[in-house]
Order: sequence, then structure tokens, then C-alpha cells
Amino acid sequence: MAMEALNVITEDVIVEGTGIIVDIMNAYGVTAAFDAGIIDGDDVDSMKRILDRLEKGRDLTIRLVGSSRPELQEHYSSAVETAASWREKLKGERYHYNTLKIPDDGTVEGRTAAMFEDYQGEPGNSGETVFTEEQMTHMITGAAAIDMDVHVHALGERAIHESLNAIEAAQAAHPESASRYTICHIQVITDQDLDRFAELDVIAQSTPLMLAITGETITERSGVINLSLDGSMMLSAMVGFFVAYESSSLLGVPGDTLPVLLGFAAAAIVGKSDEETKAGLLLAIGVATWYLPTTVYTGGTTADRDRVERIVLQGCRLLRNVVILMIRRQ
Repeated sequence: MAMEALNVITEDVIVEGTGIIVDIMNAYGVTAAFDAGIIDGDDVDSMKRILDRLEKGRDLTIRLVGSSRPELQEHYSSAVETAASWREKLKGERYHYNTLKIPDDGTVEGRTAAMFEDYQGEPGNSGETVFTEEQMTHMITGAAAIDMDVHVHALGERAIHESLNAIEAAQAAHPESASRYTICHIQVITDQDLDRFAELDVIAQSTPLMLAITGETITERSGVINLSLDGSMMLSAMVGFFVAYESSSLLGVPGDTLPVLLGFAAAAIVGKSDEETKAGLLLAIGVATWYLPTTVYTGGTTADRDRVERIVLQGCRLLRNVVILMIRRQ
């Protein structure tokens, strides 16, 4: 409300800011992006003008695929019709909003992902789905009828199970459909549903948080909330990649296994306070920002890396070139 009253976020500002972000993405070698549904229904005309301006000005140097998503349960009946309208309207040479995105539950760490059993210590709370299985089937079957791709946000085992059921029903109703189905995030899944991804030809985009969440469970039981799981995983994955890239192993542990092991340790240890949480996340971003572009992608540079003074961490040679950002609390 305040930002709207100030009228500081204009189409000109969005075009300029988006161009800057796209330049940064290109510097990292990113050539494509997926918009999982950030546009409000009332902003479609404005977004069309913005994307066309970026394209005309040669500032949209990535391929952008976008989606329409129903925000509320009562929107399920019109979700496919809305997505079809966007598919016809929001398209250009480098962008196309051609996907139906369905957010079906929350997250495990927030204890809102839909599970078959109650969360530990919270009798009666097994998470919730946004849509019933019948409503999911209605939307996905409707998308299959018009050859529209579907992305489902489902993290809990019950949400994933019901999503697979809906996809199976859609494929039975429209066996010749060209629709592609993706279930995103997938934090917890039953053994029985694993094989169904292959059987139904469903793309799985998993978020491997199991061990990190296990570590977080330990810290929460001690009265500490760790908000740095993403930073811990990023740093752990970077270290695993570094070891795999440089030596292929560490004490007999394959490089692709190291991030998993470090993820558990980092989640259980890092972030004992709010300040350490922030520091851990910034450290992870700094390490990844420094190491990956200089090692893997040499065709570009990080925009602001050379503007920040580098600090040598005594006694820690692996992190000698990490960019350290200091934030002062008011």
C-alpha cells in the first residue's frame, strides 16, 4: 500500500531493474529462467508491456518461461482458463507464459507440508493441502486437454501422492496429450510413490533437505531455531563441488556424497544465534560467488566482486579470497 502510494515502482523502474538482473544472470552463464507465478492477475497487461520493452531493447538476453497459478482454493475452477489466456497473451520471441503452476502445500520446516502422519509434538497437525485431490484432478486434466505443461508445488508425502494420483487420472483421460508434468521440491516421499514418477513420466525437482531438516530438528528441540538451512546447504554443496573438482574425493568420500554429510553437520551446528545465521548465509553466498564463476565459468565476471575489499582469513587457506560483507544492526 505504501509503495503504491509513493508510486516508486513504475514500469520504467522495473524495466531498468530487470535488465540489471538479467545482466548478472548472463555473467554467471544463465541463459534461461522459469517464473513460477509471481505476476498478479491484474498485472498481465503491464507485464506484457514490460517484457516487450525488454525484448525490443535487446535487454531480455535469456529465455523466459512463465506460469499462471491459482492463489486460492476457490480459483481452481477457472485456473486452466486463466492459464490458457496467459499462454495466448504473454508470449514473444524470448518469453512465453505457457504453464499452469499449482501450489499444493507448504514446507516441512514450517510444518505445513501435507503429510500422512502428524508432526512430532503437534498432535492433529499433519499439514494441509491447498486443493483437494478432486480439485487437483480437475485442473491437471483440464491442462492435459489443451496440451499445457503443469508444475505442482508439493513437498509433503501426502501432497505428492495426491498430485501423482491427479496426473495419473489426467493421463488416463487424455493419453495423447503433449503436456509435461513436474512436481517441484519433494522433501518427503513414500517408498510406494518413488516408482510412479518413472511410470507416469513425471519430472521430479527435488529439494534434498532430509538430513538438513534432521539437524534442524535437533537444534529446535534445544530451543534454537536455525534459519540458515539454505545457506548451510549452499556452502556444503560448494565445498563438495570444490573437493570433487580438485581431487575427486576426500578421505575416500566421493565428492557428490560430501555435500550431504556436511549438510547434516552444518544444519545441526551453524546458526546458534540470529547473528550467526546471517553470517553463515552470507559466508555461503560469498564462497559460492567467488569460487564457482572463477573456476567453472570464465566467460564472465561477478558484477560487484572487484568493488569489495577482500579479507584474508588467517589460518584458513581455502577461504582466503572469500568476499566478506559486514551488516551493521540498527
